[in-house]
Amino acid sequence: MFKMKTFVFSAVIFLWLLFLSGSLFAEGRYSCLFISKKGNSPKDSLLIEHLSKYYDVRVISDGAFYDSTLTVDSLKQYDFGFLSESVRTWTLQYGIPKLTTVPIPLMYLELYASKAAIAGWVSRDGQYGAIFDSTGTGKTVVITDQTGHELAAGFNYGDVVQIVDSTNSDALATLTFCTPEVDYIDIARSQYDAELSVVFGVEAGTQLFDTDSTLSDTLKSENRAAAVGIFSDANDYITEDGYKLIDAGIDWILKGTPDAIGDDITNTIITKYHLDQNYPNPFNPTTEISFYLGKPGFTTLTIYNALGQKVTTLINNKMNSGFHTVSLDASSFTSGVYFYRLVSGEFVQTRKMILLR
Repeated sequence: MFKMKTFVFSAVIFLWLLFLSGSLFAEGRYSCLFISKKGNSPKDSLLIEHLSKYYDVRVISDGAFYDSTLTVDSLKQYDFGFLSESVRTWTLQYGIPKLTTVPIPLMYLELYASKAAIAGWVSRDGQYGAIFDSTGTGKTVVITDQTGHELAAGFNYGDVVQIVDSTNSDALATLTFCTPEVDYIDIARSQYDAELSVVFGVEAGTQLFDTDSTLSDTLKSENRAAAVGIFSDANDYITEDGYKLIDAGIDWILKGTPDAIGDDITNTIITKYHLDQNYPNPFNPTTEISFYLGKPGFTTLTIYNALGQKVTTLINNKMNSGFHTVSLDASSFTSGVYFYRLVSGEFVQTRKMILLR
């Protein structure tokens, strides 16, 4: 009889955990191709760590773009590309416009002239309008968009936003700027020089400059691109607001896709959801839980102990779509295994975390 009770109890616990993990059939995380000038550069370590909280990240060197085995079609396996250190101008000069024609959304940092030209945002023989701030005075930007655009990361028109924060001599060249010659969405300009854009977006279907420095009728961006001009030497000093602008850029590029018929653009809201592994894990006593909501809706985030008993509820209200991060302070919890469960609409996902004291 005792063995039967033990079996039943174990079965109940198993079924409960299976119920909690009902998201085993949920869609996976987005994949990110992280492109660095040197490939896994130490300067990029914090960026890669940040992105790895939300995405499955593969890091390659920009030199791979000169490799014939890296075709445009081979890049379609990734949901988006993230460009950190400047990709060399040879990519354009030798007629390999893989960054212009690449069929995935792109997020750009470090807006040197090379990137502006490779992306087709400026004429190759022009002045580009891309420079960097060698004085270290231009660490802040002013929000210029008056429409409350998604790329503004919730900041309001006229807000002064500090993107990086350091007096370190290695980070004097803190921000890079670009003035695209194509149609673009101007979000924030340097407080140091109001003529220079630091945060902007380029919509899918935008006419681009070709390798002959001509604004082409046929060469158009296949996907959205967003840009935040952070110089690689300042990667160690990106502020929370700086990461908000980066995350908003990625969120925006993932939402837009060109219409398969004609030149019209369909802004399709991605309906994927995912709940990320808490970070750090194991933890003591605080950790962060991040997730992505494909649609706005009533959302709950609940913490359970190993017996399936509810310990606390972190979220219990309507939330907007996009990325969210919540902090958990487990100072009053005992050491052990816990589960956190996200429910939003029909989406349910549960993950395990460990508190070690």
